[in-house]
Amino acid sequence: MDEIVKIVMEKTGLGEEQAAKAVEAVLEYVKDQVSEPFDSMIDSFMKGESSLGDIGGLAGGLGSLGGLFGKK
Repeated sequence: MDEIVKIVMEKTGLGEEQAAKAVEAVLEYVKDQVSEPFDSMIDSFMKGESSLGDIGGLAGGLGSLGGLFGKK
């Protein structure tokens, strides 16, 4: 998650604390929109415990998340 926080900091100019809060808010929103297996997979991925390749189904499932952000 640290890497994503750094990216948010660079792209927005936010400080570390604010960027971390923004990332957490987005993650909470995404996890609220997906079923339990994906919720756990997202947590593992964000903790660095797995990669998208390791959790296979998540990579395919992420494509459907585009609808959450206005893409179809």
